[in-house]
Amino acid sequence: IPFNHSVKELINTHPEANIRDVSTSLAHAYGGIFSKHDSLRPGKVKSQHNMVASKDAAFTIENAVNGMRHEVAAEALIDTAGYTFDRDVSTYEDATGSDLFVYMEINGKEVWVPIDVKASLFAEQEARKKHSDSNAVWTGFRDGDFKGQKGNNPGALSVPYATTLEKSGVFIDRIYRMHQKNLAEKQAARQNIARV
Repeated sequence: IPFNHSVKELINTHPEANIRDVSTSLAHAYGGIFSKHDSLRPGKVKSQHNMVASKDAAFTIENAVNGMRHEVAAEALIDTAGYTFDRDVSTYEDATGSDLFVYMEINGKEVWVPIDVKASLFAEQEARKKHSDSNAVWTGFRDGDFKGQKGNNPGALSVPYATTLEKSGVFIDRIYRMHQKNLAEKQAARQNIARV
């Protein structure tokens, strides 16, 4: 989680950086610092079998960076749509699938809705398969949408404002639908318990 927060800060300060360049640099740093030594006992060298290959570290790191660029993009979508959000989540909230909270009116009440930002529709669907009441919501952005702030830098860590403006309404609608579905499931569960 601290690594993810550092990556988000990097994205906010270097939105034009290329995801592959960032991931490769981080993988090289990881390899040089952590791959050969046990992280709990730095004086102990890992066996060849337990070492993480640079390409495996790069793949894992690129997935993490991609997830964080989608979280930053989700914040931009929410802000563009004119909603308030809170990204100051606890470690527990983050670990249990609440990347941020969006302030919305639901059924006449103003509430903070937790969302678990996903980098793909597949990731959203997989989260829902594991937990039907998941807060998973895909940003709607595909890799090709990340072209930097001016839209001329393919593979960047950020999305142009015009693309954010175009997709913000659909993203907000996804959040509403996710939350309404979860409320309906909770209501149905309460009714089933009451019948017993």
